[in-house]
Amino acid sequence: MKIHFDYSDIFDLHTSQIMGTELDSELVQKVRDIIPSVEMKWESEGKILIEKAIEISGFKFKRGEITCTLITGDFVSMSHPFILNVKKYLRNDQ
Repeated sequence: MKIHFDYSDIFDLHTSQIMGTELDSELVQKVRDIIPSVEMKWESEGKILIEKAIEISGFKFKRGEITCTLITGDFVSMSHPFILNVKKYLRNDQ
């Protein structure tokens, strides 16, 4: 499965306005900077993760390609649409 990783300025800004918080411009830049390394990591390790998910759940994925939107605000991660909040990761590891 091919996953395209992207950052959404509009989504992050809109959700932060709704939640009454401000975006951290340093975290936004960090997420933009890590996208190429996240894509490389997925290319090298993603196949085994997908295979395990299928094995455990018994369900196959319907699509061969999806987009994963990385965000830094206070909105939660979710599967559909595929959104990952990377705020804690960026604050703890970089």
